[in-house]
Amino acid sequence: MKGDIKLRRGYDGDVMLVNPSATLGIGGEATVYSFPNDESLAAKVYLKPTDDHGRKLAVMCANPPIERTEVEEDSPLAWPVDTLHSADRKRRVIGYLMPKMKGMDPIINVYSLQSRLKDRPKFTYEHLLRTGQSLARAVSAVHASNYIIGDLNYTNAFVSQDSQVTLIDTDSFQVLDPDTGEIYRCPVFTPDFTPPELQGDEASTLIDRTHQHDLFSLGVLMFQLLMAGGHPFAGAFQEEGDPAPITDRIKEGHYPYATRRDVPYKPAAVALPLNIMAPVLRDLFTKCFEDGHDSPELRPTADAWLEALIQAEDNLTDCATNEQHKYDNNLAACPWCERTVLLGGRDPFPSIAVVESGEHIQTVQVRQTLPTDWNPEWAGQQQVREYKVAGRGLTPDSKIWMGMSIFLWVGIPFWIGVAMLSPGIVALAFLIYGLLAFMVPWGLLSSVGLKATLSFQKGSRWMIASAAGSIIGIVIITVGSVIFAF
Repeated sequence: MKGDIKLRRGYDGDVMLVNPSATLGIGGEATVYSFPNDESLAAKVYLKPTDDHGRKLAVMCANPPIERTEVEEDSPLAWPVDTLHSADRKRRVIGYLMPKMKGMDPIINVYSLQSRLKDRPKFTYEHLLRTGQSLARAVSAVHASNYIIGDLNYTNAFVSQDSQVTLIDTDSFQVLDPDTGEIYRCPVFTPDFTPPELQGDEASTLIDRTHQHDLFSLGVLMFQLLMAGGHPFAGAFQEEGDPAPITDRIKEGHYPYATRRDVPYKPAAVALPLNIMAPVLRDLFTKCFEDGHDSPELRPTADAWLEALIQAEDNLTDCATNEQHKYDNNLAACPWCERTVLLGGRDPFPSIAVVESGEHIQTVQVRQTLPTDWNPEWAGQQQVREYKVAGRGLTPDSKIWMGMSIFLWVGIPFWIGVAMLSPGIVALAFLIYGLLAFMVPWGLLSSVGLKATLSFQKGSRWMIASAAGSIIGIVIITVGSVIFAF
């Protein structure tokens, strides 16, 4: 076919034709193509193939990893099944064949609220736990086969509709040739997923990676999956000056949820509280980011994550209000109901009825600028832009009450002046005004909610304002009554 790319499967294999327009993805180093006649395979073709590519791929094809998955038809790894060669006489290795992923999305689309509500609205917290389990199985399969991922991040983990994870870009894995002992290193890294011991090392791509390096990246990705996309080292700076970049916080071990060391960061106001998850998971994050900072060998293995995630799923309970709200049974109340209020009515796990009516994507959001401490460097997280919601307990109704309160308080001097000119007939109006000044601030309190109002971030100042308004109202009622009596 004119214009088709000719590829040879293996050195002496059949020639395969690829339509240049049948692309599945285009990157800086390679292009991925589909085969119209074989929907089970995809071809990754390098833009600038090298001899190292060929040798590394040959080792990978000859030594496939042990795949551990409960779903046979879903492979946890997009592993090379054969090399692809040029169709000319040189027959250089220019790429490889791999299983084609079907109906899968990047993992960021699963933990990103906006993407999940659009594409997977019936996904629950239970599905997130199962996604984590599948991710742990995939990493365990790699490590059990003596391979190292090297650059595990949100771009190379894809998730199916049934929560199964497949790792892609496997040709970037660190590979050990079992016959020669030669190591083919991982040529890339993602700073926000790089462990503290490699931070700031410009030659990290020349360093032999270890399983412990992967386990730090796994901890970061697990945290994002279970904590609405938040990075574990993003937080509110508690000291003077500007906060350090995420990479510096990783290097220094400034985990905002730390319990065993003092750090100059606290969780951001819009971040999920860590106690929404099972205690066994919280312990693993502590081991990964606190204990593992100075002792990488203490970081939880993929199998440890798998066991904890299964236990967390077994301990889930259902919300009495929304059947899609599933949460750990150590909690006294549903955290997702509270989260819905914080997000201005946007439910992270909407009910089936709401989804079927389409209301889950029509919810009106109250816009508010995010705190600058909310992961400012993390460009890849779309959910940062989604969290421009009502914050800190103020709803549209409460804003109306707040406006009425301010109007009444500003009007006090005016009413006093009028009363001085005509104390007789205005006394009754004074009485009515005092009652309003007394009632309106407490209307604000009611619209926000007592619990939210008592929270420092969510409305303590309005609690004080309400109390002050009540006192002023009582004084005005008293004065008005005295005037009326005379």
